[in-house]
Amino acid sequence: SYRLNGVDISGPAVTQRLLLGGDGWFMATTLPGGRPAFKDIPRDEWSVQQYAAAYAGLEASRGTYNADPTRLAVRLIGDADPALEGRVLTGTYQLQGIEFVWRGTDAKGRSFVSTYRRLPKFDIYAPLNKSP
Repeated sequence: SYRLNGVDISGPAVTQRLLLGGDGWFMATTLPGGRPAFKDIPRDEWSVQQYAAAYAGLEASRGTYNADPTRLAVRLIGDADPALEGRVLTGTYQLQGIEFVWRGTDAKGRSFVSTYRRLPKFDIYAPLNKSP
């Protein structure tokens, strides 16, 4: 789930991922649902309006992080919004079973509460299921 300035903007159509690597690097994305795909048009032929619609609401960042038992700080090394690069976000977190709840202020100064669930382990040696 994702709450921004106290408003729930999540839902079944919103996909959020937060990857915290053991090497001190993170990757975070928020992909709103309901964005148009324009599947019948090659991407290099999209208009400016089609690009804007397809990527509306997308948030993506990567960088380094540091955590202690209750606080998490991340530095944005790369971001979908270049104006946010170099900023540091800080917040508190709690582990609740398979959920990771992070509260803080984002790089745009908005308060947030994000709840992530641990993904199942992926077996890189398992055969891939091919869709028809």
